[in-house]
Amino acid sequence: MPKGGRAKSVMTTIQITDPEQHTWYNCITFTKVCDLYRYSLSSTDVFVPFTAPTSTSPTGSSSHRHQDLGVSTYEGENTHGYRETTTIEPGEMGNDKPMVSTREFWYAPRLAVNLLSIVESPLSGRQVFTVKDLSISEPEPWFIARCRLITRSSDRRDEEN
Repeated sequence: MPKGGRAKSVMTTIQITDPEQHTWYNCITFTKVCDLYRYSLSSTDVFVPFTAPTSTSPTGSSSHRHQDLGVSTYEGENTHGYRETTTIEPGEMGNDKPMVSTREFWYAPRLAVNLLSIVESPLSGRQVFTVKDLSISEPEPWFIARCRLITRSSDRRDEEN
């Protein structure tokens, strides 16, 4: 949300996954509806984030740079940071200056999710996506009981976070 803007940032979704029970609850806070999916990943799977290699387009009109930012912690979890920078050279889209977009993210390998993601683009400005109040403990039983459950048949293995 823009600083000084009227809109307030609110939590919209709570996700609860259980690799042992193979369940994934995707709960929308406003509607109090939880979609229940089959979760096929296991607690022994090894997760790595997708990152594109550093490269330049064949015509030289754009480039992509990948940087490893090292390790840190966020919300008590070990994370590994990456930054990806894409540059579109002047004249490629009617632009008179290079158009630079960056995506920085801090990935928690144990959870297989980005806990912090910062995207900066000439088209959308700066956007920050964060995980807050992270808990890896069992959810309170009343939480699921209060929500209307909708069972979905999709397998979440191939979907991105």
